Amino acid sequence: MGMADNLLLHSYWQQSAGRGGFIDYAMLKPAVEEAVRQYGIAVADVNAPVRLMSGGNLQKLLLARELALSPRAIVASYPVRGLDIGATEMIYSLLVRERDRGQACYSFRRILTRY
Repeated sequence: MGMADNLLLHSYWQQSAGRGGFIDYAMLKPAVEEAVRQYGIAVADVNAPVRLMSGGNLQKLLLARELALSPRAIVASYPVRGLDIGATEMIYSLLVRERDRGQACYSFRRILTRY
């Protein structure tokens, strides 16, 4: 699956994804490009399969998908295991940003909880 498909896993049924049960990838391209920009995802081609992405960029993509739902609580089990320092800092900064927005966050390796 490509980035657009992965970002749509929770919202493929919404009208913003397409019409009549079909996904309109041209309509989704700006949203995918915004996720790439906002979450610092380094990818050569947004249509490339996500299995070709590095671990850090894959984690950022998954976080972008989950945060798009505006969750009330976030539980992250070892969200940076195996990632390099730059990706680790980015993932934690995104989780801290969500905590500061009012979401309850907990990571098993670093306390981010705010109640």
